[in-house]
Amino acid sequence: MSQEIYGLHNHISTLKNKKEFLDEALKQNANVLAITDHRTLSSYYDLFSNLDSNDIDAYKKLKFIIGMELTGMFPFTTIDGNKSNIAMDILAYNLSIENYQEFYNFILKNYQNLSYLDSSQYQQEELDFVKKVAQSIGYKADYDNIQLTEDVPFAGYAISYGLTDQKYVDYNISKGLLEELKTNPRAFRNREMKNPDSKFFVDYSKFYPRMEKIIEAIHENEALVFFPHTAAYFAKSGDEEKIAKAWNNSYKITNDFLRANPSIDGLEIRHPSYLDNQEYYDYLENTAKTKDLFVSGGTDYHKNGEKITLDYNDKYIDNTALTNVNDWAIMYTLDEMIDLSKEIGKIESKEKQRILGK
Repeated sequence: MSQEIYGLHNHISTLKNKKEFLDEALKQNANVLAITDHRTLSSYYDLFSNLDSNDIDAYKKLKFIIGMELTGMFPFTTIDGNKSNIAMDILAYNLSIENYQEFYNFILKNYQNLSYLDSSQYQQEELDFVKKVAQSIGYKADYDNIQLTEDVPFAGYAISYGLTDQKYVDYNISKGLLEELKTNPRAFRNREMKNPDSKFFVDYSKFYPRMEKIIEAIHENEALVFFPHTAAYFAKSGDEEKIAKAWNNSYKITNDFLRANPSIDGLEIRHPSYLDNQEYYDYLENTAKTKDLFVSGGTDYHKNGEKITLDYNDKYIDNTALTNVNDWAIMYTLDEMIDLSKEIGKIESKEKQRILGK
């Protein structure tokens, strides 16, 4: 069997030149890609509708899976007994464009509050909160200079960049700051602000629908539901006891989530948040086999220069790791994606005008 190299978890909505993503994928020897932006397929339209004949020739070897990431609320009790609703992510693969109008209608109706969540007013409130908490813990930073900007519009990113400033990062890590933030500042929101055991915890219940409602809508579209980055919600930092507790919560939330949502189709068994924990890799692989789940994997790519097809330990995410991708994935050629992207653009534009009155 020839080697297939996958990159199945990627975000390109903020890339000004989206072709950079395909160029990077080719450099990393990708065969099959999925774009999994949050709550939209617009990047498929933006990317594939702007390719010229030279691009088509350059990228013709690539195949594509239609994907999307959505966030929903899940009730969880940590091993310390803390009960809360956690904003967790879910991946949809093989989305049907034929049924996409109804699904996109669902998204527009159920995520209307996100305009406030993303607003500078709300993000400033979050930033003021996380700065206050960071100072109370004893983290060092130029707090007066930690501000929202056009390039850094979210509180989680802003505080993360401030705390990992070269002048302070070693001290802050010695105080328990997550070392992963040095290379992945986006991790702060998931590992800390969504973590009910963290002092930085924020309840996002008013912004996101219930997880079971999202799963039902994905299945009504005839798409598949995958549970991604299952270890992403607890920071593996601090002393050995705290790190062990974080991993135990990761095991627990995975088991609880799968028990509560038995209709799940697949599990993301390769993701940077699993660090280099072979025991956790083995656990996910065994869970997938035991529960007869499909498997996927990706790096959560967000910007040019990041890895797309290489796991945390720089091994390819390939068909030796993801053994049943060909059993579940609907793969499209570049020419097919160009045609499908036109329909995607029409549907999203039409539904936005109809639902939002724009």
